[in-house]
Amino acid sequence: MQSLSNHVGVQVDVGNWPQDGIDPQQAMMQLKDRVMALSLHDRSLLKATSCEMPLGCGVVGTKQLLQELYRLGVKPLFFTLNTTGDVDTTADLARSVDGFEQAVLPVLGDYMIQRSNLLIIRGAEELAPDIKHAIAFFTLAALQRCTPRNSVASGNEIHVPHVKKH
Repeated sequence: MQSLSNHVGVQVDVGNWPQDGIDPQQAMMQLKDRVMALSLHDRSLLKATSCEMPLGCGVVGTKQLLQELYRLGVKPLFFTLNTTGDVDTTADLARSVDGFEQAVLPVLGDYMIQRSNLLIIRGAEELAPDIKHAIAFFTLAALQRCTPRNSVASGNEIHVPHVKKH
């Protein structure tokens, strides 16, 4: 692959690697610069005779794999989540989405901590006037949708009449 252009990438099916005897984390280290897409699903065993499992319920180690991708700086363009072939595909896919969330949350948490250390928090006084106006407009619109119908909105304020409780 090294003789190919750096515009040539691979779509990785990490659910099938273990059944073929390939360690996903080791393979990812070799392909890291070429990974464009990841097909995520899980297996019941690390053998060719294994069955599909919802993501996070099998032996692939999705959480560790995503942490390794993050550590290596691998940024695929997209992920796909597969179903196991269960009759109820909606519930089946929902289990895989839950597994993906559980696997990716630690990585996202670390990413947000790293980003927050790099970004400067600025006060509202530094915002451009048009941005301030847009924030005020959308905040007021959201408040109007969330307030009781008998409240009165004027300018930048919403007046909600006092309601007596019995």
